[in-house]
Amino acid sequence: MKKRIFAAALAAISLTGCGNSAKGSDYEPPEFIEPYEVVEVESDFDPSAPWYGEFYNGLMNFTTHVELEDKLDRDDIKAAMRQLNSDHPDVFWIGVYYVDHKKNRTNVDFEPQEGIGEDDIQPMHSDLEDAARKLIDSIPSGLDDYHKVLYVHDYIAENCSYDYAALKAGNDMLIYTAYGALVNGKAVCQGYAEAFSYIMSLIGIEAGTVQGDTYNYIGHAWNYVKLDGEYYWLDITWDDTDSKKLPTSHAYFLINDEMQARTRRLEWEQNFAPVCTSTELNYSVQNGLYFEEYDKDEIQKTLDSFGEGTCELRFADFDTYKEAIDDLIGKKKLGKLIDGEYSFSRDDRNFILSVYL
Repeated sequence: MKKRIFAAALAAISLTGCGNSAKGSDYEPPEFIEPYEVVEVESDFDPSAPWYGEFYNGLMNFTTHVELEDKLDRDDIKAAMRQLNSDHPDVFWIGVYYVDHKKNRTNVDFEPQEGIGEDDIQPMHSDLEDAARKLIDSIPSGLDDYHKVLYVHDYIAENCSYDYAALKAGNDMLIYTAYGALVNGKAVCQGYAEAFSYIMSLIGIEAGTVQGDTYNYIGHAWNYVKLDGEYYWLDITWDDTDSKKLPTSHAYFLINDEMQARTRRLEWEQNFAPVCTSTELNYSVQNGLYFEEYDKDEIQKTLDSFGEGTCELRFADFDTYKEAIDDLIGKKKLGKLIDGEYSFSRDDRNFILSVYL
C-alpha cells in the first residue's frame, strides 16, 4: 500500500521546468492511457442487522471475546470486519481473530496487534478520541459540509506522514489504522482512509473506506463521501505531498468514477462502493481550475489571480489537455504567461498541469 510520490510519479510522463528552460527537443506529447472499467460492487451484507450492532458493542467493551446469539459463518464475520473499517475505524487494535460455534451461537476471539495488551486497548482508544476531538475542535465555525470535508482532508495530509520505514519493516500494524494517522502522525493509505472515515462519523457526514489497486498494481485504500446528495471519491494519501515546500494537493479531492478510473480500480470483494457521477463539488470545478476547452487567455487570468503556491489546472478530457500541453509546454508558451520563476509537472493520467509559483 504505497503512496504516490508527488512530482516524481505524478504521471506516466512527468516533466519539470523553470522559466523557459525546457528544450523543445525534449518535449514528449501526452499519450492517451486507457482507463480501467468502472466496477460496480454488489454485496448482500446488511450493516443494519442486529447481530452486527451487537458485534460492535461487544468490541467496545474492550474485550478480546465476543459472543453472538446468531449462527454466523466465517464469511459473515469477514464482511463485518470490512464494515468496521468504514463504520467504526476506532476499532483499531485487532490483530487476528478466530471464529467457532456452540449450538446456535457464534464466538469470536481476538488477539490484539503485537505490542498491544488487553489492558492497553481502552487507554489507547481514549488517546484516539482525544486526537479526533483536537481535530474537530480546530474546524473553523460556520463552515458548510463541503468546507468541513476540505478542512479534514488538508488537516490529515498536513499532520500525518506516510511511514515508508514501518511499511518496509512490517513491524507496526498501527500504520494501517486511524490511531496511527491521528495519534502517531504516521500511517499508510489504510490509516489515512480510516482516519478520515472516523472523523466524518463523528461530525455526521456519510463516508467510508474502499480498497482496490492502482495502475501500477499496488494495493491501495481510499475514501468515498456523500455531500449534497451525491457521492464523491477522495484520496488523502495521494494528495499528501509530504513536503515542507509543496502544499497539499487536491488532485484527488471529490472526483467522480470517470476520474477515478484513470488511476485505480475497486476490488470486487467489499461491502459497499457508491456510484459517483457528479463533478459539481470537485475541487478544480469549485476553484475555477477546471477547463472544458483550452483558452490560453483564460489560463493566464487564472495564473495571474492565483498568487503563490501550486496551481493545479485540470482539463475536462484528454484532447483538451493535449492541446494545452502541446501549446504551453511543447511550444514553451507557459513561461510567457508567468512573471517570475516557476516550475511545473504534468499528470497525463489525470489531465492536470501543475504550475508551482
